[in-house]
Amino acid sequence: MATGTHLVTELGALNVRPQGPATAGIWLTMNGSHFPMIGWNDFVVVVLGWWMAAIVRLLQNESVIERIDFMHGPYAVEISRMKSGRFQLRTFAGPDGGHEVAVGEAAVKAFVSELSIQSQKLLDECRLRGWWSPDAEDLKSDYARFQLDASAPIQDGDLPNKSKWKTFELRELFDIKKGKRLTKANMTEGLTPFIGAIDNNNGLTAFIGQPAIHKANTITVNYNGNGVAGAFYQPKPFWCSDDVNVLYPKFTLTPAVALFIAAIIRLERYRFNYGRKWHLERMTTAIIRLPSTPDGTPDWQYIEGYIKSLPFSSQIEEQKDARHTK
Repeated sequence: MATGTHLVTELGALNVRPQGPATAGIWLTMNGSHFPMIGWNDFVVVVLGWWMAAIVRLLQNESVIERIDFMHGPYAVEISRMKSGRFQLRTFAGPDGGHEVAVGEAAVKAFVSELSIQSQKLLDECRLRGWWSPDAEDLKSDYARFQLDASAPIQDGDLPNKSKWKTFELRELFDIKKGKRLTKANMTEGLTPFIGAIDNNNGLTAFIGQPAIHKANTITVNYNGNGVAGAFYQPKPFWCSDDVNVLYPKFTLTPAVALFIAAIIRLERYRFNYGRKWHLERMTTAIIRLPSTPDGTPDWQYIEGYIKSLPFSSQIEEQKDARHTK
């Protein structure tokens, strides 16, 4: 292992069971030392998902410091982004927040790249072992968002010059429809995805027996609650709560383009909160910036190509058939 700071996963020790979480080695190395210890075994699918979510929040300036716990034992890592363009990582052990054990640094681009590769390898290994679970599905969803949201801030050179971007009102691109209230007491068990106003898990909060009220190949945007401006591509027909609006495209929407737009929309979350909701009237006139062609229309071809150039593109290819579902 090279010197420096690295998050290590030992997938050769991956243990999967028909019931229960997958475990494997996962630990942090800092200039030759290991935390919690070399060979540390933990719920690798869950913990790796926590790391990805924390990195995204840091890179999108949603937080200035993140604390990531290990599932077993009183061990945690605090990570922050330094002005030098590097991550600072501090490790803690012990109860009640613990005492500081070590401090290290890592180059942002290298650390993000390593985390991406490890996540892809873990997902591939889970498939190879014939093991899948809600945790793995969450990791797959987190991985797709991680690739888009975490890669964009450090790959600006791959995007068009901002002078080639143009503003568009959402109503130019989408018809916007509201969700419909459905209380937990009235929900029945079934297979219809229910999308709520949360900022993770692609908005999925339950599967219900009621028929879908919205079509596939749309984007849901939370306008209320703690997850305001959470935006997610929906590849299957679904029901969404009345705290969620649904964007129906006026153009040919692909999964790749939808993920790009969802990431752009999520950048607007700082404008809204529980007291200032992003209700339907505000959303229709909301403005987003997109790469544009010389004639002033969105450059869908470029956006598609950019997303497919990212390492996670094989994951979104799996959604092609789903978007035609009615």
